[in-house]
Amino acid sequence: MGLMGLYLIFMIIVLMLGLLSWLVSFSGLYDEESMCSFECGFISFQGSRMSFSLQFFLLAIIFLIFDVEIALILPLPATISEIGVWSSGVFISVFAFIILGGLYYEWGAGMLDWGI
Repeated sequence: MGLMGLYLIFMIIVLMLGLLSWLVSFSGLYDEESMCSFECGFISFQGSRMSFSLQFFLLAIIFLIFDVEIALILPLPATISEIGVWSSGVFISVFAFIILGGLYYEWGAGMLDWGI
């Protein structure tokens, strides 16, 4: 049995496993778990024009903003030798003041309240 025979056996096994996984995936298509709502608040298997909670959207935007700000701070320890300890301390202080100011503004505006 040469290399071509091993390749043919491998391809047959891969095709059979693919067919088996395709058949198994359709067995529980409409079970109770798939008909429940997702954790983001959407109800599954309904129209796409349904309204959704604005609080989830605002929380996602807040997360993205803080995620980008953290990504800006992460390379700072590598640059301390270039810009100096005093300059990096001032930068971190100003940056943290801006981040906390935004957080307190969002908190005061009620964007973080989850009361119904």
